[in-house]
Amino acid sequence: MSDDDTRADRRERYEQILRIVEFQTGDPQRPFASKAHVKRLAVQAGVPLGKVDLAMRAAVENGDLLEWGSRVARSDEESLVDIVEHYGSLVDECNKRIRAKRRGDEE
Repeated sequence: MSDDDTRADRRERYEQILRIVEFQTGDPQRPFASKAHVKRLAVQAGVPLGKVDLAMRAAVENGDLLEWGSRVARSDEESLVDIVEHYGSLVDECNKRIRAKRRGDEE
């Protein structure tokens, strides 16, 4: 951390990452954003790449972002509901197939 990297600077980068994720998710977009895309947008906004990684990691560790593989989403209640609504039918279908396979294995 450099001398000119203040707590306010780190907080601003953190909030900027959250804003980018918020703008890249939600209607009409899908509830998750690519981490690479978020990083690219933050760098284009003037945030050094290494600082983007630190801010994103801090947001995940603090529970403000949900990380799923190479994707991130906001973890506020509205965003979590969007994730469940978006992927719920896929989960239901997977559960049906798992049950069908298990029934087939038992016969």
